[in-house]
Amino acid sequence: MPLKLSAAEVSFFVHATEDEERLLETVAKSLGVRKELFKQSRMTGHFNNPITHWSALIRGEEATRFAEALVRGLSQADRSLLRSDLSSHADEHGCLYLRLDKQTLFSDRVELGQSDPVRVKLRPVSRWRKTSASEFEEIL
Repeated sequence: MPLKLSAAEVSFFVHATEDEERLLETVAKSLGVRKELFKQSRMTGHFNNPITHWSALIRGEEATRFAEALVRGLSQADRSLLRSDLSSHADEHGCLYLRLDKQTLFSDRVELGQSDPVRVKLRPVSRWRKTSASEFEEIL
């Protein structure tokens, strides 16, 4: 039985030098997230520069479909990398954390990345037991 998700969270920061509307449009389109799901919060950076945090919460079946599409969009190399080191991307509650390269989304590609990423958290339906890594391997 394939892994079902209760929710998926997508979040990213927009810095003062970035085009906020263009970045929001690109992330929403590239990851297949409805733009109206994104909520923003504004903050101030270390040098009083404006920073906006955008986050979207996707629930239920839509979260499962989102995760499946996200994984299909990853290269075989990225999927293999995740599979080989799955435990470092999961927490004690069975959630899987991914960091996607924000800049490659502008090229209609989805790649894992570490620097200034779009963060994705996948929460499995099972709240009462720990989700094993092998369950996430099914979608990878």
